[in-house]
Amino acid sequence: MPQPANMITQARRHLRSDLRPGPLLSWVFKRRARTLTCELGVLGHREYSVSVVPHWDVSSSISERFDAAAPAVLRHAEIAGWLQEEGWMLHDHVRPSEAPAAA
Repeated sequence: MPQPANMITQARRHLRSDLRPGPLLSWVFKRRARTLTCELGVLGHREYSVSVVPHWDVSSSISERFDAAAPAVLRHAEIAGWLQEEGWMLHDHVRPSEAPAAA
């Protein structure tokens, strides 16, 4: 799993070059027959979000807003670490350079 410092560096590099709303990191976790996504996204200038979306019940998704990239990246890493401690396995991820641009 990437380290938080590396994630911050990647996010900063991406933000300097292109600040469009959309996902920066999108990690998909699996445990038994369940899947969820933990996503770090850009909402706008100095607005970021960290969301957890359980695929079996999208209506129970949660999202937190941040006004700086570093705390959002650290929160994403914290949640990802907790998920792994609880037995969730990282199944797939999208790096900042691979994330689709929002329309």
